[in-house]
Amino acid sequence: MSSTYLYIDTTNELTIALLDESFKLRNTILLQDKRTASILHENINSLLDSEGRDFSSVNGVIVNNGPGSYTGIRVGEGVAKILEMDGIKVVSFLEHEAISRLETNGSWVANAFKEEFFVFSWGENVKAEKKLVKQDALEKHLIEPVFSNDQLEIQNKYTNSKKYLLDNLEKVASICINEGIRKEPYYFRNIEDEFKIKKA
Repeated sequence: MSSTYLYIDTTNELTIALLDESFKLRNTILLQDKRTASILHENINSLLDSEGRDFSSVNGVIVNNGPGSYTGIRVGEGVAKILEMDGIKVVSFLEHEAISRLETNGSWVANAFKEEFFVFSWGENVKAEKKLVKQDALEKHLIEPVFSNDQLEIQNKYTNSKKYLLDNLEKVASICINEGIRKEPYYFRNIEDEFKIKKA
Protein backbone atom coordinates (compact mmCIF):
# COMPACT_ATOMS: atom_id res chain seq x y z
CA MET A 1 0.00 0.00 0.00
CA SER A 2 1.32 3.45 -0.92
CA SER A 3 2.33 5.84 1.84
CA THR A 4 0.11 8.70 2.92
CA TYR A 5 0.37 11.92 4.91
CA LEU A 6 -2.04 13.05 7.62
CA TYR A 7 -2.97 16.73 7.97
CA ILE A 8 -4.30 18.03 11.31
CA ASP A 9 -5.71 21.49 12.04
CA THR A 10 -7.33 22.08 15.44
CA THR A 11 -6.63 25.82 15.61
CA ASN A 12 -10.28 26.69 15.01
CA GLU A 13 -12.75 23.83 14.82
CA LEU A 14 -11.40 20.69 13.15
CA THR A 15 -9.90 19.87 9.77
CA ILE A 16 -8.15 16.59 9.07
CA ALA A 17 -7.11 15.26 5.68
CA LEU A 18 -5.18 12.52 3.96
CA LEU A 19 -2.63 13.34 1.27
CA ASP A 20 -0.96 10.91 -1.09
CA GLU A 21 2.80 10.47 -1.44
CA SER A 22 2.88 13.48 -3.80
CA PHE A 23 0.97 15.59 -1.23
CA LYS A 24 -2.20 15.67 -3.32
CA LEU A 25 -5.40 15.82 -1.28
CA ARG A 26 -7.19 12.46 -1.09
CA ASN A 27 -9.86 12.77 1.58
CA THR A 28 -11.00 15.40 4.10
CA ILE A 29 -13.12 15.74 7.23
CA LEU A 30 -14.31 19.23 8.19
CA LEU A 31 -16.22 19.62 11.44
CA GLN A 32 -17.63 22.81 12.90
CA ASP A 33 -17.05 21.63 16.43
CA LYS A 34 -14.68 23.25 18.91
CA ARG A 35 -14.63 20.19 21.20
CA THR A 36 -11.68 18.83 19.25
CA ALA A 37 -10.21 16.88 22.17
CA SER A 38 -13.21 14.53 22.27
CA ILE A 39 -13.56 13.99 18.52
CA LEU A 40 -10.06 14.16 17.00
CA HIS A 41 -8.93 10.58 17.57
CA GLU A 42 -12.14 8.95 16.40
CA ASN A 43 -12.20 11.08 13.25
CA ILE A 44 -8.57 10.32 12.40
CA ASN A 45 -9.36 6.62 12.71
CA SER A 46 -12.53 7.08 10.64
CA LEU A 47 -10.59 8.87 7.92
CA LEU A 48 -7.95 6.13 7.78
CA ASP A 49 -10.61 3.40 7.86
CA SER A 50 -12.43 5.01 4.92
CA GLU A 51 -9.42 4.11 2.76
CA GLY A 52 -8.66 0.78 4.41
CA ARG A 53 -5.59 2.23 6.10
CA ASP A 54 -4.08 2.41 9.56
CA PHE A 55 -1.17 4.32 11.07
CA SER A 56 1.35 1.88 9.59
CA SER A 57 0.73 3.53 6.21
CA VAL A 58 1.15 7.08 7.53
CA ASN A 59 4.49 8.37 6.29
CA GLY A 60 4.28 11.74 8.00
CA VAL A 61 2.01 14.22 9.76
CA ILE A 62 1.55 17.90 8.89
CA VAL A 63 0.14 20.07 11.69
CA ASN A 64 -1.21 23.62 11.63
CA ASN A 65 0.21 24.93 14.91
CA GLY A 66 -1.43 28.34 15.10
CA PRO A 67 -2.20 31.04 15.73
CA GLY A 68 -5.27 29.99 17.61
CA SER A 69 -6.80 29.16 20.95
CA TYR A 70 -4.62 27.55 23.60
CA THR A 71 -6.87 24.55 24.10
CA GLY A 72 -7.44 23.84 20.42
CA ILE A 73 -3.79 24.00 19.43
CA ARG A 74 -2.66 21.81 22.33
CA VAL A 75 -4.98 19.04 21.11
CA GLY A 76 -3.36 18.85 17.68
CA GLU A 77 0.17 19.23 19.05
CA GLY A 78 -0.49 16.55 21.66
CA VAL A 79 -1.39 14.02 18.97
CA ALA A 80 1.65 15.10 16.94
CA LYS A 81 4.01 14.45 19.87
CA ILE A 82 2.56 10.98 20.45
CA LEU A 83 3.05 10.12 16.78
CA GLU A 84 6.62 11.46 16.91
CA MET A 85 7.35 9.13 19.83
CA ASP A 86 6.04 6.30 17.63
CA GLY A 87 8.64 7.21 15.00
CA ILE A 88 6.35 9.01 12.56
CA LYS A 89 7.81 12.15 10.99
CA VAL A 90 5.97 15.31 12.08
CA VAL A 91 6.25 18.76 10.54
CA SER A 92 4.27 21.82 11.55
CA PHE A 93 3.66 25.34 10.30
CA LEU A 94 2.01 28.59 11.33
CA GLU A 95 -0.98 29.56 9.24
CA HIS A 96 -0.07 33.20 8.64
CA GLU A 97 3.52 32.32 7.71
CA ALA A 98 2.43 29.57 5.32
CA ILE A 99 0.12 31.91 3.42
CA SER A 100 2.82 34.59 3.28
CA ARG A 101 5.07 32.04 1.54
CA LEU A 102 2.47 31.70 -1.22
CA GLU A 103 1.26 35.30 -1.56
CA THR A 104 3.49 38.31 -2.31
CA ASN A 105 1.40 40.74 -0.27
CA GLY A 106 -1.41 40.42 2.21
CA SER A 107 -2.69 40.22 5.75
CA TRP A 108 -3.92 37.39 7.92
CA VAL A 109 -6.40 38.34 10.63
CA ALA A 110 -8.22 36.41 13.32
CA ASN A 111 -10.45 37.09 16.28
CA ALA A 112 -8.03 36.85 19.22
CA PHE A 113 -10.79 37.28 21.83
CA LYS A 114 -10.47 39.75 24.71
CA GLU A 115 -11.84 42.37 22.26
CA GLU A 116 -8.70 42.13 20.12
CA PHE A 117 -7.74 40.89 16.67
CA PHE A 118 -4.47 39.27 15.69
CA VAL A 119 -3.05 40.78 12.48
CA PHE A 120 -0.03 39.67 10.47
CA SER A 121 0.80 41.74 7.38
CA TRP A 122 3.54 41.36 4.78
CA GLY A 123 4.56 42.66 1.37
CA GLU A 124 7.40 43.39 -1.01
CA ASN A 125 7.89 46.87 0.44
CA VAL A 126 6.45 46.21 3.88
CA LYS A 127 8.24 44.84 6.92
CA ALA A 128 6.34 41.73 8.00
CA GLU A 129 4.90 42.20 11.46
CA LYS A 130 2.28 40.78 13.77
CA LYS A 131 0.22 42.68 16.33
CA LEU A 132 -2.94 42.68 18.40
CA VAL A 133 -5.34 45.51 17.58
CA LYS A 134 -8.80 46.68 18.60
CA GLN A 135 -11.63 46.27 16.09
CA ASP A 136 -12.01 50.01 15.47
CA ALA A 137 -8.36 50.16 14.35
CA LEU A 138 -8.41 46.93 12.35
CA GLU A 139 -8.89 48.26 8.81
CA LYS A 140 -5.85 50.55 8.83
CA HIS A 141 -3.55 47.62 9.60
CA LEU A 142 -4.69 45.45 6.69
CA ILE A 143 -3.04 44.91 3.31
CA GLU A 144 -4.99 43.26 0.49
CA PRO A 145 -5.62 40.45 -0.12
CA VAL A 146 -6.85 39.75 3.40
CA PHE A 147 -7.14 36.21 4.76
CA SER A 148 -8.89 35.10 7.91
CA ASN A 149 -10.03 31.96 9.65
CA ASP A 150 -13.76 31.37 9.32
CA GLN A 151 -14.61 33.43 12.40
CA LEU A 152 -14.34 36.55 10.22
CA GLU A 153 -15.20 35.17 6.79
CA ILE A 154 -18.86 36.03 7.35
CA GLN A 155 -17.99 39.66 6.68
CA ASN A 156 -17.52 38.64 3.00
CA LYS A 157 -14.50 40.87 2.58
CA TYR A 158 -11.83 38.32 3.44
CA THR A 159 -10.66 35.07 1.90
CA ASN A 160 -11.33 32.09 4.14
CA SER A 161 -7.83 30.97 5.07
CA LYS A 162 -8.93 27.45 6.00
CA LYS A 163 -10.30 26.87 2.50
CA TYR A 164 -7.22 28.55 1.01
CA LEU A 165 -4.93 26.18 2.91
CA LEU A 166 -6.84 23.11 1.73
CA ASP A 167 -6.77 24.39 -1.86
CA ASN A 168 -2.99 24.90 -1.55
CA LEU A 169 -2.17 22.03 0.79
CA GLU A 170 0.00 20.30 -1.79
CA LYS A 171 2.34 23.34 -1.85
CA VAL A 172 2.28 23.87 1.92
CA ALA A 173 2.95 20.20 2.68
CA SER A 174 5.76 20.04 0.12
CA ILE A 175 7.48 23.07 1.68
CA CYS A 176 7.12 21.71 5.22
CA ILE A 177 8.34 18.20 4.40
CA ASN A 178 11.20 19.26 2.12
CA GLU A 179 12.44 21.93 4.55
CA GLY A 180 11.73 19.90 7.69
CA ILE A 181 9.75 22.74 9.27
CA ARG A 182 8.66 22.06 12.86
CA LYS A 183 7.07 25.19 14.33
CA GLU A 184 6.15 25.24 18.00
CA PRO A 185 2.53 26.04 18.95
CA TYR A 186 1.78 29.73 18.55
CA TYR A 187 -1.01 31.36 20.51
CA PHE A 188 -2.47 34.81 20.13
CA ARG A 189 -0.64 35.88 23.30
CA ASN A 190 2.01 34.52 25.62
CA ILE A 191 0.62 32.17 28.25
CA GLU A 192 0.85 34.71 31.08
CA ASP A 193 -1.22 37.27 29.18
CA GLU A 194 -3.66 34.70 27.80
CA PHE A 195 -4.75 33.59 31.25
CA LYS A 196 -4.38 36.90 33.08
CA ILE A 197 -7.47 37.76 35.07
CA LYS A 198 -8.56 41.38 34.87
CA LYS A 199 -8.82 43.14 38.20
CA ALA A 200 -12.23 44.45 39.09
